[in-house]
Amino acid sequence: MFLASYFITLHKLWNNDVKAIACAVDLRKYLHNKTAPGLCNLTSNLVCTVESCNDSFKSMLKQVSESMKIQKNNTSCLNDVFLLNKAYKYLPYSISKKLISKVLTNPPIAISNIGLIDDKKLKFKNLTVKSSFITGAIKHVPNFQVAITTFKNRVALSINVFASEKDEKDIKEFLNFFKNELLTECNVI
Repeated sequence: MFLASYFITLHKLWNNDVKAIACAVDLRKYLHNKTAPGLCNLTSNLVCTVESCNDSFKSMLKQVSESMKIQKNNTSCLNDVFLLNKAYKYLPYSISKKLISKVLTNPPIAISNIGLIDDKKLKFKNLTVKSSFITGAIKHVPNFQVAITTFKNRVALSINVFASEKDEKDIKEFLNFFKNELLTECNVI
């Protein structure tokens, strides 16, 4: 739903016919015990592609679903990790850094479903946490990423960008349009 709304919002609001959006994927699912021993960024990207952005929401949802089924059964998202591992293991740091910066680039348009924040685990002694969210990466215009987190069945959308006041106005308009697209098309309150 979020990806379909993202494609439609970019098309309708900004007349941008983006046909591919990078989607962060949690690489912990490939680890033996599915957890990492500490805080770390174990993510890579899948790419959701669609044929057309001016279709109905239902049609867009179908395109997104078909694309993501193919991507989720593909392990190409691990290629970056193998490259990083080999480069930093066998080459001097200065050479690895230059090589990696040329080969691996941040996608210009992305989405990250950071996921559920477990209110049972988010504890600070005797305090009860009423609200929580995690933001995505900070981008520089024209790069753009929507991040999604959920806490106590409430979804938070965030966009983090170094921007001008006009960019800020555009981002607020984007978030409102995106939210309204979801609420209207998915009958969510």
